[in-house]
Amino acid sequence: MSIVPSASREWSEVHEQMDVYKAGDMRIERPVSTVREQVFQAVRAAIVSGHFLPGQRLTEKLLIDATGASRTSIREALRDLENHHFIERTGTNAIRVVVLDEKALNNIFDVRSALEPLAVEFFVARASDAEIAKARSFVEHAGGSVEERLDGALDFDRLLLEAVGNGVLSEILENLHWRIHVVRRMTMSIPGRSAVAWEEMNDVTGAISERNGARARDLMRVHIESARAAALSVVHAMDTADDH
Repeated sequence: MSIVPSASREWSEVHEQMDVYKAGDMRIERPVSTVREQVFQAVRAAIVSGHFLPGQRLTEKLLIDATGASRTSIREALRDLENHHFIERTGTNAIRVVVLDEKALNNIFDVRSALEPLAVEFFVARASDAEIAKARSFVEHAGGSVEERLDGALDFDRLLLEAVGNGVLSEILENLHWRIHVVRRMTMSIPGRSAVAWEEMNDVTGAISERNGARARDLMRVHIESARAAALSVVHAMDTADDH
């Protein structure tokens, strides 16, 4: 199994990673990058793929057994994961996959709503005809299952960042997209949400195909706000269940 060593290459191989982590195999190969980086990437991908679920407790022993890395590397990677808001500490030695609350979700969506529509508008202006067609095909040919659509969304995100032509914007969104995908997986648990989201994405890629940047930008913002509402509804439902 290969772990991608840098942020600029991660999304180009993300599906290969996801297949590995869905199968529950997190063991790392040496030497691709530092063991600390490999563990960080392995655990992050396991969280994004749903192998580790929100609220799930993670222990050093679990991660040592899963990755084969040393305790020192595990602890260093856990600090990085905490700094990137993928895990959180609930006690002195207790660690769990982060559970997103209303404030955290709104913070994520505020940034996404500001930047991703702009990226789509840049994409329309700067992408080649082949890239425009590929963006459309990722949505049209994704299939009907939740996993197929999640994979299609990852493909779309990767292409968007590759073709947008703005390194600063791509770097910011690249880091954010990992967390967005966790939220996507969460919202897809809502009955009917997958179909609604995909209809919205069809509208976005339709405008992209027409090279209508302003319309694609506005439709992407509509999609993002729809996703925000869906994510908040999941959080509110969880809060209500906890109260009872």
